[in-house]
Amino acid sequence: MPLIGGFEFLSMLDEEEMPLVVFVKAYDEFAIKAFEENALDYLLKPVDGERLARAVQRIKRQVGETEKPVLPLPPLKRIPCHST
Repeated sequence: MPLIGGFEFLSMLDEEEMPLVVFVKAYDEFAIKAFEENALDYLLKPVDGERLARAVQRIKRQVGETEKPVLPLPPLKRIPCHST
């Protein structure tokens, strides 16, 4: 993400509607910060297929355990990013 990082992007989201977040990074230096921000998982690039499958299972469990109703959201049309 050239102009903003994942943590900055998360800070722009409403805490009441925070999605489940899995960070995918090349380095482990931000893993602790990710979990402090309530990330569900932290995957290192290149992502191993088995590891990705475990992250998806964790997401499925979390979605199944939530008491909050799933909010009907409009389809995502844009993600803030910059390209050259």
